[in-house]
Amino acid sequence: MEKRDEIDAILNQLDQTGSVPAEKSAGTPQRRLSRTQAPPPKKKRWRAPFIVRFLYTIAAVAIIIGISFALAVFLVDSGYDLMGLNQEDEQIMLEVKAGDTLDDIVDQLEAAGVIKSPFVFKLFAKFRHADENPLVARDHTLNKNMSYDMILDDLVSDISEEASTVEITFREGLTLDEIAAMLEENGVCKAVAFKEALETEDFAMELEDTIPESNLRFTRFEGYIFPDTYTFYVGEKPKSVANRFLTNFVSRINSELFSKMEEMGMTLDETITLASMIQAEVGGGPEMTHVSSVFHNRLNNPEAGLTQLQSDVTVLYVNEHIAPHLSADNQAMYDAYNTYVCEGIPVGPICNPGLDAIKAALYPDATYDYYFLTDNAGTFYYAQNFEGHSYNLALAEQVNNQLAEQSSSQPESSNP
Repeated sequence: MEKRDEIDAILNQLDQTGSVPAEKSAGTPQRRLSRTQAPPPKKKRWRAPFIVRFLYTIAAVAIIIGISFALAVFLVDSGYDLMGLNQEDEQIMLEVKAGDTLDDIVDQLEAAGVIKSPFVFKLFAKFRHADENPLVARDHTLNKNMSYDMILDDLVSDISEEASTVEITFREGLTLDEIAAMLEENGVCKAVAFKEALETEDFAMELEDTIPESNLRFTRFEGYIFPDTYTFYVGEKPKSVANRFLTNFVSRINSELFSKMEEMGMTLDETITLASMIQAEVGGGPEMTHVSSVFHNRLNNPEAGLTQLQSDVTVLYVNEHIAPHLSADNQAMYDAYNTYVCEGIPVGPICNPGLDAIKAALYPDATYDYYFLTDNAGTFYYAQNFEGHSYNLALAEQVNNQLAEQSSSQPESSNP
């Protein structure tokens, strides 16, 4: 017991002084008698100076930004290349020999400037299963502004170089029916086959995703067959023909127009639909922006009680271009196009507008007019209210009567 008390006394002194009493430690090895042994001091880890770490971070961020930028440039360039946009209008001749495959001629296409990325081109060809079709051995006339789709169609086409071509000018405001008829009349392709290609083929374009799907829409691409002058092969494949129109449309709708659509709160399809109505009502010229203001005033001011656009050309489209093609009446579809029935912009375009009409739909005049009409002489009358519109109707009727009298009073010409 005395021994235990002695040990406790030594430990207490050790806790207080950190050393064993001299008389107890003389002649014996020194050792710690603490109940809790202190851990050895930790070694400090080496850490780079702040400036070094800062520079490492900046370098890492710069590398990530650089890679992201390069990838974005690659994707944009590949997209333009795929669509044939922003390319020179220059024809080149490509000789395809018997037994040549896509791998054999892809480098020639790049060297000639028809494509920029052989990798993306072959990837697209595989996606389209075009690499499974044999290439036609002949001299192919290609253009640097061709889309990948058009290039592939030409490479597997058996149309010889000597095949005749035809140039056709399509004016603004033609309907899909009228354009298809002109293609058939000029020997390019059958009207029915052209319209069927537009409805069923996949053109690998973002444009297809922007067009709303609706059972009330009569055709998918009415409004997007851009009016212009085109050169076609006689007997060209319907999909290739359709692709020319759509590629041209995509190239005309630039970022400025898309920005204006966003500012106006309009989708691309709404813009083209409204432009088609303006095109059909006016035909062309400076009146388009004034007529556009009438439509916008009705759309933007529902409190005026004029939410229906009441455009006669939509009724004509139903009667002349929808009803004759249906085996049974579809009143819901008729009403979706008829602006005397539906409210706001109808379900789809009624013709194929030109660039001036598209711009008019986005840049209307600043007016307070809610009504317009024309007489048979082509004069436009505008009014802010129904009373003014009724007055203009009377004026237009007088002009029309005078024109009818003048026409009836003129002697009929006789053939010699």
